[in-house]
Amino acid sequence: MLVLPTGLVNRIFKSLRAYNKAAEGINIENYTICREDGSGIDVHLLYPEMKEGKLPCLVYYHGGGFQIGIPPNLFRRLSRYVLEAGCAVVSPDYRLAGEAPFPAGFHDAYDVLLWTADNCQMLGIDPDRLAVGGDSSGANLAAATALAARDSHGPGICFQMLLYPTLDYKMKSKSMALFDRTLLWNSKKNKRVWDVYLRDGAHGMHAYASPLYAESFAGLPDAYIEIAERDCLRDEAILYGRELEKAGVDIEMRMLGNAHHGYDNLQGYGPVKKLVDKRILALKRALAGDDDA
Repeated sequence: MLVLPTGLVNRIFKSLRAYNKAAEGINIENYTICREDGSGIDVHLLYPEMKEGKLPCLVYYHGGGFQIGIPPNLFRRLSRYVLEAGCAVVSPDYRLAGEAPFPAGFHDAYDVLLWTADNCQMLGIDPDRLAVGGDSSGANLAAATALAARDSHGPGICFQMLLYPTLDYKMKSKSMALFDRTLLWNSKKNKRVWDVYLRDGAHGMHAYASPLYAESFAGLPDAYIEIAERDCLRDEAILYGRELEKAGVDIEMRMLGNAHHGYDNLQGYGPVKKLVDKRILALKRALAGDDDA
């Protein structure tokens, strides 16, 4: 199988940015957050054109092995959350591990959450209905951000939505051994991702690099976790859900049978579409703050 270098993939993705459009009926606003060193984090806000009042908000971190930027289909996928869950979505261009390994991307992820919470009035967002989410490495950043918000008494997060998350840098699960040669994603590729992301070490912040190793899971927001049956990341996602549940966190965990990592890019495919429908219902309920939503 042909594997393109991440640098080339990112150049291709950037050249396709003009085609990364949201669905009809959605506006996109672009902002830049300044870091302490003067550099910026580009942030994209999606919200419905027919907006009324303050909206709940999902801060969503895209996947890509910590090394690949926003994919050309991301805004289209995020559009479903805006239209069907009735929320705004904030999506950042966090720093990528090829140029800036951990903790750079994590710091960006948390800074974007802080910026969103601090600017709710300007953005038209309800500060009491903030959620985080992501796919793959982006789900890692979402989980780590939820941990950091709890630990630092930061913004209140009501929900975390984790799609086939990357959570365990030790990679000792049965699914890691089982799926070492699968196409698209496997344990060998996963190891390379961790090698790049943590090449400067974890800086004593192991839980924010690899959320499965948090000292405690108590006090974390309710979680919705999706898992692909034929994914090397399957077992660590299941274990994370169990740890949350043992700590008293309400969780909903769903597995897509006979599916591989990255299936969210196939939302037109019947089984995936049905699962996304259930995901959006869970998100809508969480952001409404009402189990009957």
